[in-house]
Amino acid sequence: MKTEKQRKPVSMCTDCRTVAFELSYGHDECPEMRGSRKCRGVLKSTVNPSDWMECERCGAGGRTENEDCAYCNGVGWLFVRPGGIKGTQPPRGPMRGKLPH
Repeated sequence: MKTEKQRKPVSMCTDCRTVAFELSYGHDECPEMRGSRKCRGVLKSTVNPSDWMECERCGAGGRTENEDCAYCNGVGWLFVRPGGIKGTQPPRGPMRGKLPH
């Protein structure tokens, strides 16, 4: 059974790498909690066509078998922008998590 492709994320946290799929989250403080503390990052726009690459392991579906894809953490896409989200580091593939659609 083939899983439907996920939408590309539109923003990502500069600190914890949580992604969001709605523009309403863009350029805001990250709402994620790290234990009992709120994340200090902000959500930055990732809408450039070259920011994302389809996860080859799940075909952008975000799932393998009956669980979230371990490679992309269920996002379905890998962030590949040169310089990463801050512009000063290499891009890293898997995301930490995702905010609700």
